[in-house]
Amino acid sequence: TGDKPFNIFARCAVGATVQPGMDEENAMLDDDDRSRFVMCSNRPEADAQWESGEEEWVGEASMSKRHRFLTTKDLRWEWFNVLTFGLDGGLADAVELIERLRAAALGYARRSDGWSEDEVELRFHVYGHASVPSLHLHVLDRRHLGPTHAALAFKNLALDDALAVLREELQAETQAEAPAEPAAPPKPATTVPIKDRPFMRGTTSSGLASGA
Repeated sequence: TGDKPFNIFARCAVGATVQPGMDEENAMLDDDDRSRFVMCSNRPEADAQWESGEEEWVGEASMSKRHRFLTTKDLRWEWFNVLTFGLDGGLADAVELIERLRAAALGYARRSDGWSEDEVELRFHVYGHASVPSLHLHVLDRRHLGPTHAALAFKNLALDDALAVLREELQAETQAEAPAEPAAPPKPATTVPIKDRPFMRGTTSSGLASGA
């Protein structure tokens, strides 16, 4: 959270950096979400060039006319990137965090001017493709996507896809830890009535062979 290396999202998370105008935008998060998350903005020049197809800006500009980043105030290593979610605190916590991030982002869009909750795209950049080693969920207005969005499509992981994988892993883990079902009791032996046994067929009720 210091200056070297400079990590904008970690600094915003602890309040070391307060971006212009973002106090008002963070007020669009509800109280519970503000206690856990911070909404961050891109560089003003990157926002201004969101439509640019010039080589110097494709891949550097904002991916949309409205492009924000939602980060967490919890700076434990497990939460620095979606790749490591669930490796330490558990998969249930990982699922809960992603569900909460989604709800917070959609709530922000619902309360903010110019956004539509129904037209929000939520993306992670997995470690190895992330430009900053600190969690940041890309919150995009998909009605106004720019050239950088297409250029970065190879590393834009949908939040719902990440959530689906973690839910599958949690389900598998839960099933593996469940106590084994008790063995079913053996079925009682089936007793064949004496008269129906093969060696009694063809006898009378007196036990004599028919016709004797």
